[in-house]
Amino acid sequence: MTEGFASGRSSARARARARYRCDGDQPAVHASKRHGTPSRVFVALPVYAADLPHETLDERTRNLRGYVLAVFQTSVLMETILTTTRKPSGFDLYF
Repeated sequence: MTEGFASGRSSARARARARYRCDGDQPAVHASKRHGTPSRVFVALPVYAADLPHETLDERTRNLRGYVLAVFQTSVLMETILTTTRKPSGFDLYF
C-alpha cells in the first residue's frame, strides 16, 4: 500500500465523519498511477452508536463506532457499470 493511499484513507474518514455522509478520496487514483498499481477509489462511510445523537461534529466524534470501508478498482468498476447498465438514448461517453 502506498503512503499516499494511506493518508487518503485518513482524510476520507475525517471528511465522512465531519460531513455525516459517505466520502471518498480522489488522490488515491492519481497516486496509484505513479506506483504502477491499478487505479482505485477509496470510500468511507461512518457508523455511529445506535440511539445516540450525531447531529453536530462533537456528537459525531463522540459517538463514532467505526467505518464501513471499500476500495474499488476503477477499471473493473467502470466496466461493470457500463456493461450492466441500460444506457439512455443519446448517451455518449468520452475518455
